[in-house]
Order: sequence, then structure tokens, then C-alpha cells
Amino acid sequence: MGSSHDAWRRFCNREIDPRASSLESLGIEGDTVTLRLAPAYVLASGVEPVKDGGSGWSVDVELIFSGATVRARPAALPCWISEAFVGLSGCARMQLISLPSSIDGDLTAYFLFANAEELLVKARRMEVIQRGEPLLVEEIGPEFWR
Repeated sequence: MGSSHDAWRRFCNREIDPRASSLESLGIEGDTVTLRLAPAYVLASGVEPVKDGGSGWSVDVELIFSGATVRARPAALPCWISEAFVGLSGCARMQLISLPSSIDGDLTAYFLFANAEELLVKARRMEVIQRGEPLLVEEIGPEFWR
């Protein structure tokens, strides 16, 4: 039987659900803002999740925003995220964020934390990078995606 890392590698779709993740750190260097979600909850599935199911994973990720400004931020970290979205000008808001990914355009990232504080980042680019090894949390049946 293969390791859980083999299972992680076989899934072609990986999406972060920020609403089940924790913001561990927020770094600002010039116009670059780096958010470290540790842990982040990641939904992983094959090509047809409605048919094949998938799994939930815990893994550290970084959201790196370029050409960015921070308009609101929490007073203390870490904070559990209770609601979040990333919006791209002229497009629908995304509540799940592909891992890995890179998005260019007029971006707005909004996070509401369990303590009712908020984080708002405006940026021109967002890059999403995995940091560390994934840990299997749960298997998810196909009914989850229906």
C-alpha cells in the first residue's frame, strides 16, 4: 500500500478552503504581502470528484500578493479564518483557491476571522505556493461534490 503522499500526488485538483484554515503570519515587504496559512485545509480530488470522491488535507501554504496594499489587518496572530474570498475585477468571487496557482489582475482578498477582525488585501498578482508536507485529514466521498 502506498503512502498518503502517493495519494496527494495522484490528485490533480487541489483547492484551499480558507474557511477551515489558520492565518499564522502576515509579512509586508515593500509592495509584497505574504500570508502564511498554517495549517491550510486543502480539498483534493481527481478529474471527476462527483464520481471518484477525494480527500481533505492539512498543509502549510503561502499566498504571496504583489503590487499589494493592506487596508485592514488583525491585531494579533494566529487567527482562525471563518470566512474568505478572493475576487478578480469583473469575475465572480472565489471561496476556494487553487493550489498551486498564479492570478494576475485587480485582486481583492478578504478574510474574516473567528475573533471578528478582518484582513483586506488589494493586489495586482497572487501566487499560491505549498510549503511543507501534506497530512491526510479525511477521505471525502463523491456525495460531497454533488
